[in-house]
Amino acid sequence: MSKPSSPNIFKRESINEFPIAKHEYAIAIASEGEYYGGKAFFNVWDPYVSDNEFSLAQMWVASGSTFVNSLEVVHVICIQVYKGLYKDNLPKLFIYWTADTYETTGCYNLKCPGFVQTNKKILLGGSFAKISKYNGKQYSFTPMIWKDSKTQNWWLRVGPDIIGYWPSSLVPLLKNHASIVHFGGEIVDTGPIWYHTYTQMGSGNFPNEGFGRAAYVRTLQVVEANNYLTQIPIPQFEARFPNCYDIKQGFSNAWGKYFYYGGPGQNSKCTRGNK
Repeated sequence: MSKPSSPNIFKRESINEFPIAKHEYAIAIASEGEYYGGKAFFNVWDPYVSDNEFSLAQMWVASGSTFVNSLEVVHVICIQVYKGLYKDNLPKLFIYWTADTYETTGCYNLKCPGFVQTNKKILLGGSFAKISKYNGKQYSFTPMIWKDSKTQNWWLRVGPDIIGYWPSSLVPLLKNHASIVHFGGEIVDTGPIWYHTYTQMGSGNFPNEGFGRAAYVRTLQVVEANNYLTQIPIPQFEARFPNCYDIKQGFSNAWGKYFYYGGPGQNSKCTRGNK
């Protein structure tokens, strides 16, 4: 599969508490440009996650380079199942930021100084009350991040509620704009090289199962300089190991650009650790 033209987020190993683990992705990548935020509807599921691993769906907004450890990222990381952090396997709403490619700066939610929460209505790190069911009712939620042209701060909204902001001083490379916007899923596999994890991504089902069975991210949008939302431009869709976790794009008048993503992890075509 073709590589993205923007700095390749696959080259970083996201949260650095997993130094020897491998991260696997199924993502949509906006073509390289100047971006001032992003927005999408994320389908909420509760995938199975093995001990000491995580599974998540997220939106990355970033600028800089992975090659000189200058990548600055504010994650509107949407849905995460991670027992090691939250002490249970319920899907959580969470955020993350880093100013040096996950080396020494950044944290989840409010675990270090950084994100300024201005509205306590929504709990960062809190569980989702409604979870989609296979062949049953589907639930989604809508995070949005955008840059305030006056203060240069990056704001977070969830549904109709403005939650808070990342100060511009926190991520100086994002002072003007972002150059990277990605949407998609990620898992971490901490097992040995000869064994692939059973940790699921999305709903735990492959994208070709479609609505009500596979997880989706729909209405992919980015924020332009004038603060208008527009459809994501010329996205690339990538799955690092499609026999384990895959992605399938689509377009409709109701959903705009969208994709189904995810998978079960280990199966008859996905047995080794991809390390």
